Amino acid sequence: MRFDLRQFLFFVIGCVLALAPVVGANVLISHQATIMAQQRLDAQAEIASATAHGELLALAEELRESSIAVGVTCGENDALRMQALTIGSPAVSYVATADADGQIQCSFPDLGDEPLEFFGEETFLFEGDISITQARISGTRATGTALRYMREEGGDQLIFVPRSMLSYLIS
Repeated sequence: MRFDLRQFLFFVIGCVLALAPVVGANVLISHQATIMAQQRLDAQAEIASATAHGELLALAEELRESSIAVGVTCGENDALRMQALTIGSPAVSYVATADADGQIQCSFPDLGDEPLEFFGEETFLFEGDISITQARISGTRATGTALRYMREEGGDQLIFVPRSMLSYLIS
């Protein structure tokens, strides 16, 4: 049995016509799946962003409320407030008060005089009195995010969220 060119062309056209709906359906299904995946990803990102914003706002309020007056030595109540903030938030691992020159007055836990090294750009949040930047605990490889409340009268209140705990801010 011998095929001539005409029979071969009919065979090829028949195969193309038979496969066209399958290929077309596959393309449409793939496109729809991509759109749905992007919509879900966008929705999850929006939820995570809103949650992180809420958590950061709550931490900023805690910083403002627990701010210790400049020039006051860290008393027992101040230490208890810093300890409560550290223990009360699973994301926060360090809280400190610095004087107008940036020197640590007191902290919980006590990591010494220069516990944090800041790097990266500082970004101001909310009302402009809270900044967020990347930081590292001095002498270690532990990196994370530092929030700093800059009081009008000088001095800062700091909290440090290790990179490993950032998921608590968006969960």
